[in-house]
Amino acid sequence: MLLPRGGIPPIARRRSRLALVVSRDGGTPRKLGQGAAPDWSADGNSLAMTMPTKNFYSGSVIDLRNGKVSELSDSEGTIAPWFTSQDTLVAASQDQNKFRQFDLRSGKWSDFVTSKDKLVNWIVSPDGEYLFNETGGNDPRVFRVRLSDRSVEEVARLNEIRVVEDPYIGPKLNVAPDNSPLLTRDVGTQEVYSISLK
Repeated sequence: MLLPRGGIPPIARRRSRLALVVSRDGGTPRKLGQGAAPDWSADGNSLAMTMPTKNFYSGSVIDLRNGKVSELSDSEGTIAPWFTSQDTLVAASQDQNKFRQFDLRSGKWSDFVTSKDKLVNWIVSPDGEYLFNETGGNDPRVFRVRLSDRSVEEVARLNEIRVVEDPYIGPKLNVAPDNSPLLTRDVGTQEVYSISLK
């Protein structure tokens, strides 16, 4: 199956998108729901997604085998749930000052990481071992949290770097295969580059 579009953490001003799934063998796209920030479970049978509610957002899990949508209990006001293991999800709080962890077996939430600054962007490393996040404010920084023990490490300061921002979701953070944070620097419109392709 192919990953639906829109796998970026939503914020309040972002509009939900229609998530579709298509077999790799082709066929008619199947509608999964209206939402944003989809993430696959390790076994590929479930999809976690942020779905709009009357007041804000909530997290849901869609079972792709039968199409059943299950809203995570007490998830109102959380955004962008993603799987850190087959039975565990992490999501950001509505105020974006903390990450919360949800145990699918017990149905319970616990605080994962709390920040004094707003968490404006986050992504899991390619090896699945770290959660990278960027903070806002006057002294923006990039941190990484080791998922196994929740230890937090500062990896970069961004106060002297002007980064490219998406008008809907803010700055885009990514992670290289060697676990280095990647951001696109804004150098303005006064420079022109030429690239030769072989």
